[in-house]
Amino acid sequence: MPKNKTVSGYHLTLFILSFNLGLLLPAAVLAVNINASSLLGHVDGSGNPIYTAAGPNNGANSSGFNSPFDAALDTAGHRLFVADQNNNRILVYSLDSNNNISGKTAANVLGQLDFNSFIATTTSSGVSGPKGVAFDSTNNRLFVSDTANNRVLVYNTASISNGQAASHVLGQADFISGSA
Repeated sequence: MPKNKTVSGYHLTLFILSFNLGLLLPAAVLAVNINASSLLGHVDGSGNPIYTAAGPNNGANSSGFNSPFDAALDTAGHRLFVADQNNNRILVYSLDSNNNISGKTAANVLGQLDFNSFIATTTSSGVSGPKGVAFDSTNNRLFVSDTANNRVLVYNTASISNGQAASHVLGQADFISGSA
């Protein structure tokens, strides 16, 4: 069963997270029952999508998920943010000018220093079990529900680098506190 969805109203694209993969569907799929136009999360050795796979994709890397939970779309910056809960990170995918997926691998990772790490941490640059993401297009900020740390991290996304520190924390006194 799908966990969450993100819809781009400008280009009528639907992104559904389910079974450790993300399906990108034209909104017309709801009316005419056509196949997904793209997939994130499960690719073979050549980078081709595997639509029938389930489960984590080869551990933490730039193309796999381990329980993706939520997604947010930045239609102006042409980016898709995916909360990869069990890999303790947020993957950032580049989109083309029509907000379609332009590659099967993430461009950046937040919450970890690199694509291969997945350690849960309580720091300004680490997360533990992120379950929600929301994008503020007016101020170019990404809000991340860092569930296991009982906080929300706010990232300035004008530019993004791997392992980038959050600019603000909500729900805790500082970046190193995570108690309920």
